[in-house]
Parts: sequence; C-alpha cells; structure tokens
Amino acid sequence: MRWLPPQHEFMSSSSRRRLLRLGNQWGGKTTVGCAEVIYHCLGKHPFKNVPPPPVEWWLLCASHKQSVNIQAKLWDLVPKDAVHPDQRYDPVKGFGGHHPALRFANGSIIRIKTTQQDALDLAGATIDGALFDEPPYSERIFNEVAKRVQRTGGTILLTLTPINRPTDWLRERCESGEIEDIHYTFDARHMVFVGTRRRIRLEDGTICDAEWVERENTLTPAHERPIVNDGEWETRVEGRIFSAFISVENVEGTHVTERVPKGEVKAYVGVDHGTADRNQAGVLVLVDDRAGDRFPFVYVIDETPPTGPTTSEQDAASVLGMLQRWQLEWSELERVFGDIPAGRGVARKGNRDLGDEVARALGVRNRKELKPGIWTAKMGRGAGRGSVSIGERWLHQQMVRGRFFVHPRCVHLIECFEKYDGKRDSEFKHYIDALRYALKDTIMLGGPRPRIAAVHVR
Repeated sequence: MRWLPPQHEFMSSSSRRRLLRLGNQWGGKTTVGCAEVIYHCLGKHPFKNVPPPPVEWWLLCASHKQSVNIQAKLWDLVPKDAVHPDQRYDPVKGFGGHHPALRFANGSIIRIKTTQQDALDLAGATIDGALFDEPPYSERIFNEVAKRVQRTGGTILLTLTPINRPTDWLRERCESGEIEDIHYTFDARHMVFVGTRRRIRLEDGTICDAEWVERENTLTPAHERPIVNDGEWETRVEGRIFSAFISVENVEGTHVTERVPKGEVKAYVGVDHGTADRNQAGVLVLVDDRAGDRFPFVYVIDETPPTGPTTSEQDAASVLGMLQRWQLEWSELERVFGDIPAGRGVARKGNRDLGDEVARALGVRNRKELKPGIWTAKMGRGAGRGSVSIGERWLHQQMVRGRFFVHPRCVHLIECFEKYDGKRDSEFKHYIDALRYALKDTIMLGGPRPRIAAVHVR
C-alpha cells in the first residue's frame, strides 16, 4: 500500500504511546491504525522491527456500530492466508458473537471492544497492545488499558479527531511528552502519497487538491474548521492573540525599549528546541521583583537567531552568545528551562544534548555539574493542564499593566507577538513558548519566589 504523509509518519514511529490527530474524513486514521495492529499481529512490519507473534491486541471503538465498521476495515486489510482457518466474517455482524475477535494462524488475536464498557470490564488481562479509534470516553478507560500493557511493555495507539468528548487530559499527556502527538492540518500538501506525485481521490474520482480543500473549508462553519477539518484540540481564536502588545518604538505605552533594569535582578533563559527543519528558539529574560508585589517587571533582552537546522553544539553557542553580549556568566542565571525533546531519530535534540554542549563549552566535566542545570519546563508544578493558556494570559496582562518590555534586538519575538494567532502549529509560537518556559517560576508561583541568585546588570 501507499501511505499519505500522516499515515507514513505514524507507522514509522517506534513510540509506545502515540497519537495520530487529524480532521474528519481525509487522512485515513482508521485505516492506518488497523494496518499497524495487523502488522504487529503478523510479526512483520514494513518500517521497523516488531515483537514476534503470537501477540494479543485490543481494538477499542466508541460504539458497537462503529466496531462493526472497523471490523469490516480489518477484514479488508488482513491477508486472508494469515487468518486462522476457523475464522469467520459476516458483512452485517462482523466477526460475530458478544466477544468479536480476529484470529491469526500464528496464534495472534485482535479482540474488539468498546469504550462504552465500564473500565472494570477491561480489567484482568495482559495484552501486547491496544488501539483507540477516536477518543476514549474517559481517562479512567485509558488508564485501565495502560495497566493491561504494563507487564509486556506494550504499545498504546490512538487515532482520532478531538471532538464529541473531553480531551483535555489527553492533550495534557501529549504536551508533557508522555504521548507522541502526530498532528497534520487539512492541507493539500498532506494528500499526496509518499514517494509519488499521486494524490488521493474520493470514491467518485474527485482529486483532493488545493481547490477541493478550499471548497470543503467553505462548506464547514468557520468556528468548526479548526477541530473538524484540522484536528486541533480546540477552536482557534481569530486574529492575533497579543492585541495589547505595542511594538512601535518611542511611542507612549510601547513595549519595545532598550531600557533595562539597573542593579540586582534575576536572569532566566528559556529554550524551545529546534528540529530537523526548524532552529532552536531561545530567550534571555530579566525579572525585577524588588518591589515585592505579585507582578514583577519583565524585560526580554535577547534571543537566539533563527539560523535554520542546527546541531546541539550550535544551539549551545547561541545560548551562550546571548549571555556574552550582556557580560553575564552561566552561574549568574537563576534558572534555565528547556522544552521536552524535539525531533525524531538522529534529529532528536533535548535538554541533555544542550546541557552536554554547554558544559563542554564552559569546561565543566559534565552536565550534572552544570549550575544551574537545565530543567524541563513541561514537568513538575505548573506544567499540567492549561499551562499554555495560563502563560499566554499572564503575558497579555503584564503588557496591559505596563510591566512587560522587549529589547529591539529581539526582532523575531516581536514579530511573534504581532502575528501569533493561538494556533498550536503556528510558526510564530516558538519564541513565545521559549519565553513562557523562561518565566515558568514567575508565572506559576503567582509572585516573587525566594531569591536563589541575582545578577548585577552592568
């Protein structure tokens, strides 16, 4: 089979917790999910090694009606010479019985269940993997299934559009890095089969090109498009998020200024790691909380340049370059926060890689002796549900209070404030993410924290 880019990425990944998140009826979520389960049951996979059979997988559906449709998909995809000789399939009843299952000649089995079942009905088994087709009815169901694969070190897959039931808990797990979130928007570029120039077609022969995408968007109510078509977690706010940000210099109320605080203040660094096709985004921030109230003055004084794909060594040099321009030492920083690892395979980069290179550049034996170390922003207090919106709202309110300033050399952060529309895959979010990370303590603690260190701005 030929696969579309979202399907190909999902099947190529070896993550044991992964989610394919797309809009409705365009990316073949159910097809690739069923294919992935079948490959595991066969013990042969076109893109990676999988455990040898026999294995047991569960396929969890939203309802019995949906399960019958998915059983048809499984039967259509599975090689018939690989199924058990006693296996039966009926187009109306599926695999039949109260406990439908697809059995393989090698002993593997796929059991079909519905997430409408109480979590206790799923207890007691040990399995090798599970696929949720559409969001589970509750986090409790997901947790129960996670226990079933714990002993085998198995896999949990999800293919869904985040509608019809609460998914905040699932989004939180994705943002924390517990679940790999593979997300593609409703874009004609994603409808060409990998390795070909051939586009997907509808059953009536309609080619899924840019004109078709535009027409489908026109037919979908504007407020529904982000979720229904693009598979976003939530509806998108139209227009720029930070409407309070004034970027014109030398104008009353502007947030862009060369002014920096004098004396003892705190210095923070925040880093959003780059990937194979995007550079690292880093910022250097001064926090002046000497007034002792809840809302300190914040000054973003520098940023790393967007140079395209980089190595970890280059990332470290960019971060240290910000400090050198301001004659600051690494040891003078209050805290350094980085994102969870970004990229996959050989392109994967994270806090450990950055810490190793910073330690090497500073002549420190290893990253564990680096003071301060590089903390993961998406772990611990203030890293859970709603942290993105809390951080963005805090920044906006600081702008309104007149306690937020950006140095004019931070041209890319300024552009992000002018153009970021709240969309999670926006190209203008990365420097803002880095800023949220840098200010994690300040935002989440709701006021000045005990002074660990302070830097004297020269």
